[in-house]
Amino acid sequence: MAETSRSWARDLLLVPVIVGLVIAIFTYVLPKFFAESRQLSYQVEPPLAYLDKTTLGSASVKVNDVSVPEVYAARVRVWNSGTLPLKELPVRFEFVSSANDLRILSTSHNTKPTREFGAITEQGSDTISKRFVYTLLNPGDEDDVVFLMTAKADLKVFSKAESLSIKVEQSEKNKEFKWYFAVLGGMVASILSTIVEIAFRTWRQRRRQRVEEA
Repeated sequence: MAETSRSWARDLLLVPVIVGLVIAIFTYVLPKFFAESRQLSYQVEPPLAYLDKTTLGSASVKVNDVSVPEVYAARVRVWNSGTLPLKELPVRFEFVSSANDLRILSTSHNTKPTREFGAITEQGSDTISKRFVYTLLNPGDEDDVVFLMTAKADLKVFSKAESLSIKVEQSEKNKEFKWYFAVLGGMVASILSTIVEIAFRTWRQRRRQRVEEA
């Protein structure tokens, strides 16, 4: 009988704990998921050889009347992943390379939406970086930028605005899905489900036994 009383008291004490957790979730956790935010996300693709020395051989190539030994293409996608519009937002695309003769030959923009996207003004660029000011980026608006360069380089993205957070997304090429990851995940989920089921069943049996003994 005493064991049953202790079990009943323990279950009764769990009620305010659970209620407190629910209140905390609704008070502190859920508002963060639905809060307004200023966020810029970007995704960089690895640079690709558009024209390299092995394919060019002794041929001479000119881009915008500039002779170049090689041409590499770099692609980056930037978009407003927050819930608030971003106005007059500066974004700098900077290239890092061991090549001393690195130059940006050309830049192209492919926006979404394609029409009435808003002005993209180039301000403060140099030979190894491009800086663009986006007049207006509504939530979901994106710009797919392609650069042609004279050498292979890594691309970095910089931006700063009031209460703005920057989020880096993995390139799709780096998200190689391995079938054994899915199998392993399924096995782990199955094992955890079985453990929880056995634990719950054991707890119910012991509780029933205690009630019968009392």
